[in-house]
Amino acid sequence: MTFLLNPTRSAATALVLALAALAFTMSACAPMAASIARKPELNLYVTDKRHPSLAGTYLAACVTLASIYNVSPVGNSYTGGLDAASARHLQEVARETVSQYHKR
Repeated sequence: MTFLLNPTRSAATALVLALAALAFTMSACAPMAASIARKPELNLYVTDKRHPSLAGTYLAACVTLASIYNVSPVGNSYTGGLDAASARHLQEVARETVSQYHKR
């Protein structure tokens, strides 16, 4: 899935539901919008509110890793330039999101 422009929880939920139908027919989905909906307080965008920040890009990478390879990103030593605590937090958000999304 994709980033949303300055998303609200309802907009992210609508995108998740719309793309889920397509994703299930393709048997693949990386629920990026769902991860944003879970933690809207995170600063995942740069000042233009259209492009992901370093944290947003890192979260997207963690969600993609977990979705494609079916592995937990938690504990991965690569931090992408983030401090270890922030990277760990985003890894946990990604793990929680992917785990909950694929239970559906």
